Amino acid sequence: MLTAQFPLAAKRHQNDPGDYATVAAAIAALNANGVGPDSVVFKIAAGHSETFASPTSGRITTQTGSASSQIIFRKDGAGENPSITSSTGTGSMDAIISIEGCDYVTSTG
Repeated sequence: MLTAQFPLAAKRHQNDPGDYATVAAAIAALNANGVGPDSVVFKIAAGHSETFASPTSGRITTQTGSASSQIIFRKDGAGENPSITSSTGTGSMDAIISIEGCDYVTSTG
């Protein structure tokens, strides 16, 4: 299982070896590239704070999650829980994180 971390450097998977400074950037890469052959664990630093720039920044649409290729968002380290604030919602898009058609997505604190 390979990992990606914010804001520190780490590898996500072979198709997208990037590091992500924001949760929004990680979600965008996940949607563009999928999970890959192994599960992906996004380690979000304790105390991380972020405001999404648009109502769709937290929209997870990849359909590549499976029992063997899970999508996991996890707090990393001791301290305050990460905090994500949404931008102003528009129309039916009024969520901080939305999961559309995805399987095996987990968020742990």
